[in-house]
Amino acid sequence: MDGGLLLVLCVLSFILGFLSVALYVSWQQACHVRKLWTESSPQWTQVGCHKVLAPSVEPRPLQFNSQLTGVRSIDEELEKLLSLGLRDLFESWYHTHVSPDPVCSQEALKLAHNVIQEVAAAGREVDYLAFFIETLMNDFMDHLRAYKVACGTASVGVVTGQSAAIWNEAVETEFFKCESGEDPWRAVCCDREARIAYLYRLSELLLCIVLPEDEFSSPSLQALLTDVLVWKVWTPLLKTLALPDNINTTFISMCKESSLNTDSFMAALSEGANETEVRSLRYNVNSHISHLQKTGVTDYDRLKKSALESVLATAKAVLSAKSVPANVSSDSLIALSAAIPDYTIQSEGTTKHCVFHVNVSCKHSHVSVTEKWIIDRRYRDFHDLHLSLRAQIDNFPANLVLPTLPSFHKLDPQRLDVRRIQLEGYLKTITSEEFLSDHLDVLGQVILFLSEGEYERQSTELKRMANTLLNPLKRVATLTRGALKSSGQSSSKMSPVTVKKQPSSETPKPPGEEDEDSLPVDIMLILLDELFDLRADSQWLRRQLPTLLKQLVGDKLSRKVVGYSDWFVSSEQVACYLRDFRATMWPNGQLAPSKPQQSVELKALRSLMARAKLIGSIPDEMKRFIGTDTSTKGMAKLFGMFQSDALNIRLVLLLLEGLLDTLFPNRNLKQTFLILRTEIAAGQRTGSLS
Repeated sequence: MDGGLLLVLCVLSFILGFLSVALYVSWQQACHVRKLWTESSPQWTQVGCHKVLAPSVEPRPLQFNSQLTGVRSIDEELEKLLSLGLRDLFESWYHTHVSPDPVCSQEALKLAHNVIQEVAAAGREVDYLAFFIETLMNDFMDHLRAYKVACGTASVGVVTGQSAAIWNEAVETEFFKCESGEDPWRAVCCDREARIAYLYRLSELLLCIVLPEDEFSSPSLQALLTDVLVWKVWTPLLKTLALPDNINTTFISMCKESSLNTDSFMAALSEGANETEVRSLRYNVNSHISHLQKTGVTDYDRLKKSALESVLATAKAVLSAKSVPANVSSDSLIALSAAIPDYTIQSEGTTKHCVFHVNVSCKHSHVSVTEKWIIDRRYRDFHDLHLSLRAQIDNFPANLVLPTLPSFHKLDPQRLDVRRIQLEGYLKTITSEEFLSDHLDVLGQVILFLSEGEYERQSTELKRMANTLLNPLKRVATLTRGALKSSGQSSSKMSPVTVKKQPSSETPKPPGEEDEDSLPVDIMLILLDELFDLRADSQWLRRQLPTLLKQLVGDKLSRKVVGYSDWFVSSEQVACYLRDFRATMWPNGQLAPSKPQQSVELKALRSLMARAKLIGSIPDEMKRFIGTDTSTKGMAKLFGMFQSDALNIRLVLLLLEGLLDTLFPNRNLKQTFLILRTEIAAGQRTGSLS
């Protein structure tokens, strides 16, 4: 029994020893073979082996042409962008959820190089001057015209004082209603699901153009690149370019600091400011005033406090005017009365002038106490108010006459008493229930005039002087027309004065060359006409302005437009654009985090400042020609066009389509884009979007 057990133990020991030796020898051989494979880097000839064993072998870098555009500065910035984008937008999720294999990243980089080279080659053939002054400007002008028509239609049912969101919704409805029969933009711009579907179609179309045929035929690669374009390129691009708050920030940074002044700020308050903006302004101004009351001890602090109080009074007047619904009579909300009991003669340097003391009382329907205060106004303030009322009221009342100012003996006591009584009667007329009920649009202007603090005149001194000089001529013209009618003649039959043009000694340019030189001027004049209505039939000077501007700055403007277009697409500027984009998206080499949600009050203040700087950016020379009120309304309308998300999305996509159609002119992309939008709109109606 003991001998059998000993035999079994010997056999087991032999077997275990044999296995141990065999495993040790096998392990040494495996290490030797693995070292040989690693050092030799064999070139696999069989596809199957390569696919199975490739992840365990160090991949060799792919060789491809590093010349992207042929310009070193641009290529360097593109390489940096591709490296950062590949790291944060592709490898961050591909290596985590799909595969850690780096070969796919190199293939993606090679594909990106090929696409950039294709687009760069197409971009070298583009006439960017023609693109800027024809394609881009035509699309922008069509968008602006449609917006003006939509504003005119939407204003018919507008209630005064409604919120900006309600106004934008009404304008959007009328905007897309105007063009829904020809070009169905509504679905793409107003519905997120339809917009994503359109971006997928647009991405597939772009990939079909720029990708090689063998690459585009791969369904998996096509789906991957389409997702990257839609969610990592187009969607963030639309969010950045179409968000009104981002556009307002751009306006603030683009306009000079000098464009934000008292006149532009007051004009921005009175022209287009909504209730949210005014209330946010009042809250911030009150906060600053409270801070100055606690800490302000210097003369500068007191001056700043006085200026803020003036702004606060203006904001209060604007807010009161905007709170009056159009279907409610003015006396149910506010009752105004004004009287001029006396006046004083004051000196200003070597000259003297008369200041009228006006007692104002104001009563609201929801307040039992009547507010009373005293303001000081000069005759020129009344004259400025009169000019503003005449500009805002179409059928100006014939009985509303401002007393004239005599040329001599202006400060004679008897004449001053008569003028005081006449001005008091003028104030009683414009504050009467009948006048305010018939002309609610000027209620804000009347309240602004009667508010505490110094009155900021809206009309320029040039306009006031011109009105003073033209009034006698108008009276002479009226008498002349009356005399002609009484004698049976007609003024329209009188021969106009003609000016003969002197023959030019220069050789005339060929028609094509002359048209090409004047094209930038014509485009700019069309833009000015759309913004400021320069060709209004009732404005003779503005109808002559295009001809005058063409004679004064025609050649200079043409050269400036051509030079700017060349500078805009120069290699230095393109590299600068790419560098700024990289600094914005990847500050310090790291992907920028999402911006925190901005408060409604901060957005409202930014909107008010952007409107003020845009209005103040108009040169004084242009204001003299087209008028301060007209220029203010035009720039306010331009600003309002960018305050709608849907309209901004439409404009960005329209410009993008124009750029793609210019880059690839032989593809008939304009018609293709229209077909895509039509299919998307039809799919939205039937609920079959895919």
